[in-house]
Amino acid sequence: MTMKQVQKYTLIEYGRSLVQIFLHIVMSYPVRILYGTNRTLPENLNILNRGVLVVSNHQSMADPFVVLSHIPFRSFLKLVPLYFPVDNKEYNRFYFKPFLKVLGGYDIGETKKEKLIGLMRTRDFLKRGRTIFLFPEGKINKESIGDFQRGIEFFMQSSNGVIFVRMDGFGSYWDILTRKKPTMKFSQIYSFDTHPIGCREIRMLFEKI
Repeated sequence: MTMKQVQKYTLIEYGRSLVQIFLHIVMSYPVRILYGTNRTLPENLNILNRGVLVVSNHQSMADPFVVLSHIPFRSFLKLVPLYFPVDNKEYNRFYFKPFLKVLGGYDIGETKKEKLIGLMRTRDFLKRGRTIFLFPEGKINKESIGDFQRGIEFFMQSSNGVIFVRMDGFGSYWDILTRKKPTMKFSQIYSFDTHPIGCREIRMLFEKI
């Protein structure tokens, strides 16, 4: 990259960070009040920092924003700018794309070649100390934990740590109005160097949270 390209990229990231911080200030408390979530935070939350991989089960399209709204402000500041891969079809909806792009979403690709590029881009973000929000299920599972796709270990090795998030009861607003309060549990922050884990172990950790 040329110096001008680097400066432009840095400016874009700075702007994205400001937008994410602003939205967290404006939306975090209203979102918490709306859902009335029973939230459990990790004891070692203080070591949360940029370059971590945030891994969550998937219950709705709003999940990235709902989860991030439940992270305390001081901890959230340590994570920005955040990025999250988005399904190709969802990302390219004309009414979603502009907002997703500004908020840190990026296209994971449609063809095998594009998906490979998307995987390498995700790993590159982590290596450069950027926070990545990932749904290893690859699809929405409203009622239970689904199957985890292979390859998540590939990202873990490039991250500064991994934190798992278990969501229950966020399937729809109607569920929230008619059922018990939803729960959101954050795991301890793990380092791949000291705690190497694979897909089977990831699922077990989710079940234990």
